[in-house]
Amino acid sequence: MFGGCSAKMNNDQLNETIIFSFEVFLGLDNLTLMHSQRVQKLALFLGKTMKLTSDELNALGVGALLHDVGKQYIPQEILQKHTPLSPSDWDSIHKHPIHGWAYANRVGLNDNVKNIILNHHLWYNGEGGYPRTDSLVTPGPLTQITSVADVFDATLDDRLYRPGLPLRSVVSYLEEQSGSQFSPDVVKTLFDHLSKALQIIGK
Repeated sequence: MFGGCSAKMNNDQLNETIIFSFEVFLGLDNLTLMHSQRVQKLALFLGKTMKLTSDELNALGVGALLHDVGKQYIPQEILQKHTPLSPSDWDSIHKHPIHGWAYANRVGLNDNVKNIILNHHLWYNGEGGYPRTDSLVTPGPLTQITSVADVFDATLDDRLYRPGLPLRSVVSYLEEQSGSQFSPDVVKTLFDHLSKALQIIGK
């Protein structure tokens, strides 16, 4: 199921991505930066466990690391807010995949990386999430992996506006949303290696 992605990146592209990543990280808050690094590590572990090719893993690693790159364009007073976010705050945050895609397109990253950045908040079945479009869009396999890694880390992690959720609550949520919001194959892989996944993200 997870084979066949056109994800090849040559060495020049990877070197450029590393340079661009350092530039971008200078504009990201520390919490977003640390979260991005954990998501990359967990996504790569899941990808390797699911037998992705080396080219697919290259694209997954870059896309997972840069999945929240668009947050550099979100006002810091929203990202650093210590109280619950307002509807207008969420409206701003929901634009970060579009900002991130524009950045990735501007610096010439490949389509697989751009799709991870743009679609990591879209549901597996295409019926929810954001950004919304007029047509049904379903995330590709690399994005499906990133989405699970992202939500797993984000929900367990303490945020300025809320404490991290208990593990049992996060597991229940992923189970309930498997097949709709999340890929069943990715969720199963995560649950089959739950102790290792927690170790990777430092929980």
